[in-house]
Amino acid sequence: MHEKFSQIKTASDIRELLLFTKLNGENADAVGDFIRKGFEVFPVKQNPKRKVYRLVNSSGYSMYLKLFAQQRFPFTIFRFYPSMEYEIACRLEKNGIPVIHYLAWSKLQKGGFCISEGIPAAVSARQYFFETARSNPALLNHFLGKLAELTGILYHKNCRHPDFHLGNILFTPRDTHLYLADPWGIREMPFQTNASKFALCTVWTELRGYISHDKLLNGILSSGLAKTKIDAVELMQQAVCQYGKKAATRWPKISRRILSGKSKFATTVQKEDGEYTWRHTLWFTSPEKMEIDPSWRKVDFPSAEASEKIWLESFRHPSDENRPLLRVVYKDTRSALFFE
Repeated sequence: MHEKFSQIKTASDIRELLLFTKLNGENADAVGDFIRKGFEVFPVKQNPKRKVYRLVNSSGYSMYLKLFAQQRFPFTIFRFYPSMEYEIACRLEKNGIPVIHYLAWSKLQKGGFCISEGIPAAVSARQYFFETARSNPALLNHFLGKLAELTGILYHKNCRHPDFHLGNILFTPRDTHLYLADPWGIREMPFQTNASKFALCTVWTELRGYISHDKLLNGILSSGLAKTKIDAVELMQQAVCQYGKKAATRWPKISRRILSGKSKFATTVQKEDGEYTWRHTLWFTSPEKMEIDPSWRKVDFPSAEASEKIWLESFRHPSDENRPLLRVVYKDTRSALFFE
């Protein structure tokens, strides 16, 4: 049986893994019954440290499998992600915080996994914002109200969320509920600090440029993070500064991954005449059709280096005006960017 993160690649690997691995947790028996009755496997996302799969049975009921790679020393000694993430999620749920329902966890020879319950018709909050709500004023206002409500719950319960962004939140359009999808690192504190307040502002900071400044401030005020408009302005300024510092620290690594064509931002395809790198959607999914639209505007460059800076800057400082959808590096070292 495959028990190493790197060896688990196919649906049959996953079925074999789950059938012959001991499950832990309050709902381990129910999960075991689900596994024994059979399920289909659908990949959701993966990176060097995580793999997520959707498991669906014949009745349409779904669970999510989240695989963890083994951590580097010394984290392997005092920190085990699957069990800790399971415990964090259970603790948050018992405290009335909306989070996806974790069912079980298990340890592997190298790494481990968690299993959570699927939420019918749920989509990434980031996808819903950019694909639907952003262009519909009524839906946008309702969505921002729900986002402020979730922010307020975390704030008033003194929770520090180190990775509070739209990609880590699920939204159900039908009954308009938000759920935390990745609870790792969330902890309850005796009181809120400036750092924890800045962290809760992250989900609002990433919306800058896509919604009005007044809507941003209203979100901060409605959540309770600030009591007056002046306080909200000052808090957002400080949060943006902190966000910028962290983004600058992470940027060298992110830029390398973008250029590799193997990140959540872009996908590279090798063709006869060169390397085609397709920009992902604003909610980080690859385009449905990797084809050049005749209406796109093409800008040619004498070398690959000449287009690289513009390509990377469009990810670092995104806007509707500077978003090339495709970068091509030809075999003769020329390059081109394609704009909608």
